[in-house]
Parts: sequence; C-alpha cells; structure tokens
Amino acid sequence: MHARGLGMVGDHGRVFGPLDLDIDRGGITVLRGHPGNGRTCLLLTLAGRMAPTEGRLEVLGHTGSREIFTRSAIAGFSGIDELDPAVTVRTVVAEQRAWMSPWWRPRGRTGPAQLEELLGPVYGDLRLPGLRTYVGDLTELDRLLLRIALARYEGTPILVVDDIEQVRVPAERARALQRLAEIADADQRTVILSSVDSLPAGSPEHHMVTVPATKEGLA
Repeated sequence: MHARGLGMVGDHGRVFGPLDLDIDRGGITVLRGHPGNGRTCLLLTLAGRMAPTEGRLEVLGHTGSREIFTRSAIAGFSGIDELDPAVTVRTVVAEQRAWMSPWWRPRGRTGPAQLEELLGPVYGDLRLPGLRTYVGDLTELDRLLLRIALARYEGTPILVVDDIEQVRVPAERARALQRLAEIADADQRTVILSSVDSLPAGSPEHHMVTVPATKEGLA
C-alpha cells in the first residue's frame, strides 16, 4: 500500500493529510494519532470506503476506490459495523453465513460447528462466546473479536480495524492484538489498525506510523 500526498478536505476544512504512507504486505501496522473523524476517515479511505480529495493511493496495484473496497474488510468502526446488543451470537453468525453463502446453497442450522468455523480462527485458544449469549452481554474483547471474525470471513487480503482502545483493559487489548497477529500470519493478511497511544505490554511485533494532526486537530 502506497500513498502520496493523500488527503481529504471537507465542507468544514481539512479532515486529514496530506500525507505519504507506505505499508508492507502482511503483519500489523498501527496508525497512531488523535482520535476523531480524521483518523477514522483515513482508515476508511485506505479501505476503499471513502475517496480522497487529493493525492494518490495504490493498494495491491489498484488505485480505484471500488477495487480497493473489494480487497479490504473493516471492523471496529462506530456506526458502521456495530452489532445490535439485543441479538444473540447465534443470530449474528447465522446472518453472516447467509450473507456470504450463495442463495441456492442450503445453510442448515447454526450450531457449535458453525460457531467454530467462523470464530475459531480469530479466537484461537480463547474461549468462544456461547451461541445464546446476547451481544450486549459480551465483554469488550469478545465484542471486538466477534466483529473481527465477521470481517475476516469475507476473505479479503487486507483487514482494517478502528480504535483498538475500545478494549479498555490493557491486558485484554494485548490479547486482541495477539489474535490479530495470528490472523495476519496464518492468513498472510495485512492488518491495519489505529491507536492513540503506544500499544500495551505483551503486544506482538508491529510497525508504528504516527499520523500528524491537521490544524483542525481531526487527524
């Protein structure tokens, strides 16, 4: 992934950039910067969900937002991939399987095997949440890992995760990061995530990129 002069200017001024950015394929890259619309918009631009107003972005040899979109999955974005707290884990898994399966293929019942298929690669040796557990009753770690599992199931080579600090306990955040590192290694996937501070003790190897703030302080 290569960006040159990448930026976005909205109706109320500069949102982020301009900035140059190089992210190697594979592993974890952390974009460190102030929380807010600018940082989130930068991540969404890198994932092809938003189009920059200036500069150039190339992802896996592609420069168009549509092509970048199909090669990236996102998780952890407020208001975008949030899960309804009033539904069960079984419902979330069943809906994702239905979404990703051809219309003509019978899907059958969603049980422990299907839970393991979707969540197992992300959870690793961590205990899976129960099928009857409501999303609103999950821990912060489980909620984020569930959203990551849904994104991973799309099979894209790039996974973009916003606000790793939504898992507020540092030890739990380190577990989430370890799981992301395992995903990156096992799937040969590039993981890009955002953080305000340095990662907690026990975090896996990663590449840290500091995103400069704009004059408006949004990026």
